[in-house]
Parts: sequence; structure tokens; C-alpha cells
Amino acid sequence: MSPNPRDLLGLPMLAPRALRAGADLLERLPEIEAAVIATVDRAQGTLDELLDRVRPIETELQELQVSARTLERQLGETEHQFAVTDRKIDELQGLVAQLIEVTIRVEGAAEHFLDKMPGLSAERAEERADEISRETGRPDPPS
Repeated sequence: MSPNPRDLLGLPMLAPRALRAGADLLERLPEIEAAVIATVDRAQGTLDELLDRVRPIETELQELQVSARTLERQLGETEHQFAVTDRKIDELQGLVAQLIEVTIRVEGAAEHFLDKMPGLSAERAEERADEISRETGRPDPPS
């Protein structure tokens, strides 16, 4: 699209104003450059200060990561030990159940034996144990 001829007529009047604005800008460039450099320096100083504050935090985070890994390893070992302990408890419960079963069988067999023998009974066996205790001067065995 081509410019309107009327717009072009005003161009010679605008040229001096544009040249003055350009000249003003060129004159202010050192001032603008100094302001930009000062702003960049302040930003760099702020960044350096932030980095100085962040570095110790970063070090602490790394130490925490090491501690966390150590705790995770220890937790795994503890969980393994709990599993081993649980298995041992299960084994002990099974053994105690077997022991109780054997004790019941032995007690039943002993009662059966005492019932079959003339003159022997559980009561008579207790009486005889009491007699032996009195004769030997030993205290009665716990019942």
C-alpha cells in the first residue's frame, strides 16, 4: 500500500523535529548506558547475594539427601529384621503348640497308665510324693 500524497506533504515539516529528537537521544545515550550499567550492576550484586545465601542451603540439602538415603537403608534393614523376627515368632508359636500337644498326650498316657495299674491312681501318686517329701525333709513340690 502506498502512502497518501497528503501525508508526504507534512514530511518536510516533521524531519527537523525527528532529527532533533534523534540528536537528543544520541546526547542522552551515555546517560542511558550508565543507568543500564548501574541497573545491571545492582542486579548482579543482588544475584551474588542470593547465591551466597543459597549455597549453604544447597549444602544442607545435600547433607539431608545423604541422611535420607542412610535412613532409607536403615529402614529397609529394620523391616527385614522385623520380617525375620516375625518368622521366628511364628516358628516359636508352632513349637509351643507342639509342646502343649505332647504334654497333653503324655499327661493322658500317664493318667491312663495310672488308671490301669492296681493300687495306682493320680491321687495315690500325689500322696506317695507327699510321703517321700516328708521322709526326706524336702518341701512339697509345687502342684
